[in-house]
Amino acid sequence: MRKYITTVALHDNPILSSRSCSNSIERRFWSKVVKGDGCWIWTGATSGHGYGILWRGMEASDYIHAHVLSWLIHNGDFDGDFVFHSCPNRLCCAPSHLYIETSASSQTLFQKRFWEKVTKTDACWLWNGYRNACGYGCAGIGGRKTMLAHRAAWEMVNGPVPAGMRVLHTCDIPACVRVDHLWIGTQQENIADMIAKGRMARGEQRSRKLTAQQVTEIRYARTSGMFLSELAKKYRIGYGTVHAIISRRTWNHI
Repeated sequence: MRKYITTVALHDNPILSSRSCSNSIERRFWSKVVKGDGCWIWTGATSGHGYGILWRGMEASDYIHAHVLSWLIHNGDFDGDFVFHSCPNRLCCAPSHLYIETSASSQTLFQKRFWEKVTKTDACWLWNGYRNACGYGCAGIGGRKTMLAHRAAWEMVNGPVPAGMRVLHTCDIPACVRVDHLWIGTQQENIADMIAKGRMARGEQRSRKLTAQQVTEIRYARTSGMFLSELAKKYRIGYGTVHAIISRRTWNHI
């Protein structure tokens, strides 16, 4: 049987603490599942990655993935970090289509899938998966999280990036994940490199409220998952201004 690598970390979805709450969640779960001869299809809300989700509270992050909940209902607690699908349907909740793996096993599978999305040339190694508005590759980790593809490539070879540091390109190709085209530096070093290469040649007068460094920080924060509304509040600018920066309608020389 082919194993489709659709995973989610269990530590992000702790088992419900109270029995009454658990019973309520279970009733809601079954009301949104349609059982077929093969897959059991989730008909409720879905995440941005296509997984079924069931809300447990008022907070946006307070939910559990439907296939994880299905495993817990049918099998109880277990040793392992990830719930995988053996079928290609991320909305499937059939317990016979689910299995668990440890972090070590899932990491090996992640690396395999990662490099399948890379085209190696004599120069750059280009990411063929999803790219954000700034052109950087984004690699999915489990069912909820993403990481910049070039950062993931660096960490697979060199280990975790130190706190406060960033993975930068020597080739200036955002989609490149070739490790010898990457280096570790601070945001200040990133800005200095951009100036030295002429990518910040035009002045900072495009906006009286922002500097080129702040624009770079905004784009980086967005690739890390920060919401546009949060960026607008942080830098005291309008939502439309943030969107224009992210989409490169303004400050496109950086």
